[in-house]
Amino acid sequence: MKHLYKITLCIFLLTSCKKNKTEFEEQILPPEPEIELGSFNLIFPDNNLICTEGTDVDNNEVSIDFMWTAADKATSYNIEITNLDTDTTTNTTSTNTSKEITLPKDTQFSWKVLAIVDNESKESAQWSF
Repeated sequence: MKHLYKITLCIFLLTSCKKNKTEFEEQILPPEPEIELGSFNLIFPDNNLICTEGTDVDNNEVSIDFMWTAADKATSYNIEITNLDTDTTTNTTSTNTSKEITLPKDTQFSWKVLAIVDNESKESAQWSF
């Protein structure tokens, strides 16, 4: 009878001291900080101005160096350019704060940049040229 009493007491003590693994990890490990992207701005081509800079590729196309400021913590950028005459959009990526892109001459475009880190993104204003 004494052994039964001791075994019951041991089982009771062991089960009452057991903690949930998630609760234990929350007490020991701090939560992962959320990554927040910093602000950034478009630089070139200028908003609402005719773009006269670039390198002629041929009679119908010009290569333009798109530029923007860096967003804190961004690992890449998605540049979205929309041809306003045909309403078609082109996307390209860059790990830098500039990207040379060839476009048709004498055409109106709008453009914006998406700064990206992991699953987070931040969008710039949209400019036209």
